[in-house]
Parts: sequence; structure tokens; C-alpha cells
Amino acid sequence: VTSEGNWLHQILFRGFLAKGVNTYAKGVNTYAKGVNTYAKGVNTYAKGVNTYAKGVNTYAQGVNTYAQGVNTYAKGVNTYAQGVNTYAKGVNTYAKGVNTYAKGVNTYAQGVNTYAKGVNTYAKGVNTYAKEVNTYAKGVNTYAKGVNTYAKGVNTYAKGVNTYAKGVNTYAKGVNTYAKRVNTYAQGVNTYAQGVNTYAKGVNTYAQGVNTYAKGVNTYAKGVNTYAQGVNTYAQGVNTYAQGVNTYAQGVNTYAKGVNTYAQGVNTYAQGVNTYAKGVNTYAQGVNTYAKGVNTYAQGVNTYTQGVNTYAKGVNIYAKGVNTYAQGVNTYAKGVNTYAKGVNTYAKGVNTYAKGVNTYAKGVNTYAKGVNTYAKGVNTYAKGVNTYAKGVNTYAKGVNTYAQGVNTY
Repeated sequence: VTSEGNWLHQILFRGFLAKGVNTYAKGVNTYAKGVNTYAKGVNTYAKGVNTYAKGVNTYAQGVNTYAQGVNTYAKGVNTYAQGVNTYAKGVNTYAKGVNTYAKGVNTYAQGVNTYAKGVNTYAKGVNTYAKEVNTYAKGVNTYAKGVNTYAKGVNTYAKGVNTYAKGVNTYAKGVNTYAKRVNTYAQGVNTYAQGVNTYAKGVNTYAQGVNTYAKGVNTYAKGVNTYAQGVNTYAQGVNTYAQGVNTYAQGVNTYAKGVNTYAQGVNTYAQGVNTYAKGVNTYAQGVNTYAKGVNTYAQGVNTYTQGVNTYAKGVNIYAKGVNTYAQGVNTYAKGVNTYAKGVNTYAKGVNTYAKGVNTYAKGVNTYAKGVNTYAKGVNTYAKGVNTYAKGVNTYAKGVNTYAQGVNTY
């Protein structure tokens, strides 16, 4: 070409390329059909096989290192992140749809990644995406603003509408299946469980506050779940959360270490400070309202009642040992209650426990079958072997000290 033609060619060519330092990939590159604005800054394009998106693409301003491997960029409207970006090494398929990539410092996953089909807004902040095999959600996804570390392992993100937490989030190491449906993740500091986690199908609102999710095998409830606002430590072990409608406690909650099966039905967990039992716990099937106040649940083997249970408002210390709570309708005492250490079988029937200060017997206790109203006042129950009456019993109002020994009431 003539020198004049060469000068015109350079002007046209420069008009479509980024200002800065660009190193283009060694390999096979197919650039997108459409309108493309390449990034201003320092760009290193991937070595490998790259197919750039058909559509409207705006590449990031800043420092960008594109992935080594096989990359297919999204068809649609894509705005790539402004900041420092390191794209994944491996096999990457970017989302079809409308994608806005994060402003900030982003490290994309090493491994096999399939990005979501739909409308995706990636987080502003510092993001480290998962190493291994990741399938991002189909639907509408808003990723967290803040500091996010995504899980190492095999992760399947939720299909549906997902809003990820604002704050500091560490996602679980292991195998994670996130909920299908509508999920709002917690604002605050969240550490997700290490192990195998299946998150609930349904409508889930995760807690605002400081949350540590259980290490172990966790199956979260199918239904409508509202997780506690406050400071929550979820159980280490094997946990199956309730199917139904669950409202978890507001306050400071430490959930049981061991094997826990939470109730099927409608459960409202206590507002206050709750320490759940270490051991094997089966929570009641039915309608349960747990106590407002300070509650320490029994260490040992506990079977909670099937039926309608209202647990006491106040300070409650539940028995260490083996406890079987009554089947029926139970209203537990308002006040300060210390339940028996030992083997306790609570009455089947309708029971109203005393308002006041109650210390229940250490030993072997069988409580009455029937209708029982326990005394208002200060009661100290017998140490020993006690069999309480079958029938209708009204216990004394006042100050009562029950016999030590072998008693049949």
C-alpha cells in the first residue's frame, strides 16, 4: 500500500484497540462479532483457545490477566470489571445473558466453571472464586459486596433469585448444593459449613449478624425458614433441620454438637440466650414455642414431646441424662427451673408446671399420667425414687420440701 494508505490503516486500527500495553494470546483466537471496546490498561490475553462473545462487550479498565485454557465468552451484553482481574485457568464458559462483572480485585476460579445464564451482577470488593468445579446459578443473581471467598470443592449455586450477603463471607469447603428458590444470604460475617451441605428448597432468609455454620453433614429445611439475627453457632455433627415453617431464635444461640433432628411442623425458637444439648436430640413434631430467656438444654439423650409445647419464660436448666418429655399439651414453668439429673419420664397428659423457683429431683422420677398442676412458690423435689400420682393432682402453694427416699404420691 502507499504510505498514505498505510497511515489511514493505522488510524482506523488504533481506533478499536485499547490504550496501554497489550499482549495477545498464543493460540487460536476468534474475536467477537458486534461492538467491542477493549480495556485501557495492561492486558495479557489467554494462551489457548479463546472465543470472544458475540454482542456488546466492554472490557475492564485496569490490569487484566485472561485465563490459560479453553475460554468461551458470553453471548449478550457484558461489562467486564474495572480493577485488577485474574481470570480462571482451566475450562470456562461465561454466562449467556446480561452480565456485569465486579469492580475491585477479582481472582476467578481455577478448574471447570460454568457461569450463570440470566442476569448476573458480580460483587464489588475483593472476590476469590472457587477452585474446582463450579456451576453458577441460572436466574437473577446479585453477588455480595464486600470480601467473598467462594468454596473449594464442588459447588452448585441456586437456581432462582439469589442475593448474596454484604459483608465478609467464607463459603464452605466440600460439596455444597445451594437452595432452589428465593434466597437472601446474611448481612454480616458468615462462615459456611465445611463438609456436605444441602441448603433448603423454599424461601430462606439467612441471619444478619455473625454466623458460623456447622461442620459435618447438614440438611436444611424444606419450607419457609427465617434464620436468627444475632450470633449463631450451628451444630457440629449430623443435623437435619425441620421441614415446615421455622423461625430461628433472635439472640445468641449455640446449637447442639452431636446428632440432631429438628421438629417437623411449626417451630419458633427462643429469643434470648440458648445453648442446645450436646448428644442425641430429637425435637418435637407439632407446634413448639421455645422459651424466651436463658435456656440450657440437656446434655445426653433427649426426646422432646410430640404435641403442643410452650417452654418456660425465664432461666431454665434442663436435665443431664436421659429425658423423655410428655406427649400431650405441656406448659412449662415461668421462673427459674432446674430439671432433674438422672432418668426422667415426664407425664403424658395435660401438665402445667409451677411458676416460681423449682428444683426437680435427682434420681429416677416418673411423673403422673393425668392432669397435674404444680405448685406456685418454692419447691424442692425429692432425691431418690419417686412415683407421682395418676389422676388429678394439685400441688401445694407455698414452700414445699418433698421427701428424700422412696416416695409414692
